[in-house]
Amino acid sequence: SVAGISLLGNWNISFLASYTLGAKETWIEGDQKRTRRSMDRYNIDSRLTRTFNTGMGNLEFFGEVSNLLDTKWLSST
Repeated sequence: SVAGISLLGNWNISFLASYTLGAKETWIEGDQKRTRRSMDRYNIDSRLTRTFNTGMGNLEFFGEVSNLLDTKWLSST
């Protein structure tokens, strides 16, 4: 505790994970039907927050990290 403020209290961490199944593509080549599926995609984001209780209410600071795993996805758009 420093100046009456607990340094280790009121911390929160959260994670948001997403997963998308790869798209299925079908086309005709000559007299054959061809199919392929693009790669599945996944991502994890995180958020760290610290809340301070003040006499006028709560004060919250936060930090966010997008793409926590640093995955690289190529896009055709």
